[in-house]
Amino acid sequence: MRALMARTHGGPEVLEIADVAPPEPAEDQLLVRVELAGLNFSDIDHRRGERGTPVPMILGTEGSGRVVQTGGLTEGFAVGDRVVWWLPGTPSSCAELAAIPAARAILVPDGFDPKVAVALMLQGITAHALVFPIAGIEPGESVLVHSGAGGVGHLAVQLARLAGAERIIATASPEKFGFLDELGVDCAIDYHSNDWDARVRAASDGGVDVVLDGIGNSTLPGSIASCRRRGRCILYGYKSGGHAGGLATAFDTGLLGRGTVFLTTGVSFLYVRDRAALTDRVGKLFDLYREGRLKVNIGGVYGLDEAAAAHRALEGGTSRGKLLVELA
Repeated sequence: MRALMARTHGGPEVLEIADVAPPEPAEDQLLVRVELAGLNFSDIDHRRGERGTPVPMILGTEGSGRVVQTGGLTEGFAVGDRVVWWLPGTPSSCAELAAIPAARAILVPDGFDPKVAVALMLQGITAHALVFPIAGIEPGESVLVHSGAGGVGHLAVQLARLAGAERIIATASPEKFGFLDELGVDCAIDYHSNDWDARVRAASDGGVDVVLDGIGNSTLPGSIASCRRRGRCILYGYKSGGHAGGLATAFDTGLLGRGTVFLTTGVSFLYVRDRAALTDRVGKLFDLYREGRLKVNIGGVYGLDEAAAAHRALEGGTSRGKLLVELA
């Protein structure tokens, strides 16, 4: 079968399309013919070696496709079912066939767009967990969403509004401001500007209640400074680096004390660790989309041979919404 592989860690140039032996599923796994693989920034981390993933490896931690073989411990699934999945920390999905633990697979409802289903896995789960159990956004609060036009960001913006956020500020590059306006963002700020945190405070009467920061090293001090007194700052990603070194960044802890800011990390997997939690959160996201209350932007669908270009687009910050690799 064909698969997207990296034999060494590095930039997009290390990616190659290789012919490899198909996986042999265990009794609790489904063998799936992959139709779509989702691209997330965690894939960039794996490729760069920032998560300690050994090479050679097949890229991709999420996707959708049709079940071609079930096991003795995969009750509830049948050959021909379309499923969607996210395998935290376990690349292997960007291939023509993948062995997926049944416990992590979700049936895609009839008539539901599989592209949207993939977009609502890692990125949808992360956005939903950030807004509700982690940040606990309440009606009337103000929120700053970094990378508001991204895969997680464009969903978090909408979910924050559904949670009752009164004022939503988002950072992005200026060419994405129109997209943010379509999402209902109240104020868009260029995160490349030197005074972006001061502009956030000016646009939010002295600071926001909640910051959702998926960038890390380059933004965390400013994110803390953007919070109002007793605000909540949630660090959930490391686009600007930090994974390999453990801590995202070294910062002045006095920033927390001056405003009594609460700082935590948002590890979305902890909110879908068991199957009941996974099906519940994904089910809520599917319902919101079907009801027309949550829009999903598919920013690009690439062929397997174009996967390196997809990595460049995501890593370079030029994409909007969800990027996918099509395998069938």
